[in-house]
Amino acid sequence: MKVLLADDEPDQLILRTMLLENCGFETIAADTCERALDLAIEHHPQCAVIDLRLPTENDGLTLISRLHSDHPDISIFVLTGGRQSQLAGLLESGVVKDVFRKGASAPELLGKLKALAQGYG
Repeated sequence: MKVLLADDEPDQLILRTMLLENCGFETIAADTCERALDLAIEHHPQCAVIDLRLPTENDGLTLISRLHSDHPDISIFVLTGGRQSQLAGLLESGVVKDVFRKGASAPELLGKLKALAQGYG
């Protein structure tokens, strides 16, 4: 399964890329909202894992909105270091599949991605 990773922190992007590739995912990495949108058009990922602050929260929300609008079949997961409650509306509406707290959620995120990938297998 192709996974679009979007994060403006190079170290985090590298770590997540390595983690997902070691688990068998094909990753496409972007460090800006604009780059992520371009890569989504070019590669048609089934899933996106987005850092909410890209580098600002508005950038992350813009990316989520544009991905959902332009690629309605993409499954979007959000990583945040802040309050998850701010994304409750996106979760309830189905725009976002799940929200994970940065740093402590790698096993949970991997579990969700693996379950999603089984549906594409």
